[in-house]
Amino acid sequence: RTLVYRFEVSGALTVEGPVETEKPSESARFTLGGDLAIGPGKEIDGLLCQFRNISAKGSSGSADGARESLEGKTARLSISDRGEILSLRGEEQVRVFLSHLEFLLPEGEEVQWSQEGRDPAGSFVSTYRRLGIVLEGDRRVMKLEKRKEYVEDPSSKRGTAPLPGYFSTGTFDLHEKRMSLVEVTGTIPRSEGISITGQVHFTFVFDHEETELIVENPQTVSSKEKSSVSKRSEPNRPKITFADISPNLYSADPKVRARALLQLTHVPGTESRRVILEAIQDSDFRIRAAAAQALVSYRSEAKVMGHLMTMLQSDSNPLVRYRVAGSLKGSSFQEARDLLSVVAKEDSSKFVRKAANEALAYPIGGIDAH
Repeated sequence: RTLVYRFEVSGALTVEGPVETEKPSESARFTLGGDLAIGPGKEIDGLLCQFRNISAKGSSGSADGARESLEGKTARLSISDRGEILSLRGEEQVRVFLSHLEFLLPEGEEVQWSQEGRDPAGSFVSTYRRLGIVLEGDRRVMKLEKRKEYVEDPSSKRGTAPLPGYFSTGTFDLHEKRMSLVEVTGTIPRSEGISITGQVHFTFVFDHEETELIVENPQTVSSKEKSSVSKRSEPNRPKITFADISPNLYSADPKVRARALLQLTHVPGTESRRVILEAIQDSDFRIRAAAAQALVSYRSEAKVMGHLMTMLQSDSNPLVRYRVAGSLKGSSFQEARDLLSVVAKEDSSKFVRKAANEALAYPIGGIDAH
């Protein structure tokens, strides 16, 4: 089976050139999102991962560059039963992304352990800690925590520049034997020469399963040729419409319906808004979570903001509240910020509290500005 994760990477960075250039610093905010499929390949004996439906928004041109470097890219990998990436071959950008997704499960009753290794950013030491097993709805999940610190490599081309460290939390679905939610917050430290400082936040959320095998895309076109071809052909690409999505909105499979709701963010309008608002009352938490995420397109409306705040206060499922908090990040609506402050301290879920804190820390107007 192929597991499909929905991911989002957001960042707020400051870029400064060497002191001698006397160039003013530049601020960059960006959001990069899409799907990451991991499963058996059609033409190989093993696993493939593939990035799909990549979108990028932001104040930096690098966002579009990242989108082009990921869309359709595949890598071959081997993963242990503990969630450790044993081998990985593919594009450098893909390898960097997957290094954030890795999460090791404990052996037996192990509560804390460490791992040494190397990924595209350099040599590292990761410290893991088991936080316990809890019930979330009808699932038994294990909560894990990871701190990843890079060790300076004398042979690295980075010289003496410090490498970033990451703090991660993960939720492992014990019944389905898969990671259902991974969050990674990284702080990029100041370095010599060109300096990039700030924070980057990764979120991977399990979305659905597929029975189709992954088809590896041929890498026969150079990046420059691919960029120029895509720019020439883009005006002729068919645009997705509400009619294209509509059949899946009423599917018997809640995973298909949730996916369709997220696709409605690409076709904003009265009809899409109506369907999304209906979905926030659905009995299935996956549908409500998808609707909460899709409502970010309409959060400038007072009525929609009221629905989001109600869900954040009263929905019984932590994934739904987590998605709502994400939809409220950067909001300038004071009542929403007041509620986020309460949720950040009092919500029963650590993930929701963390999401509320990050929503409050995000630059006001950040999402709207994108």
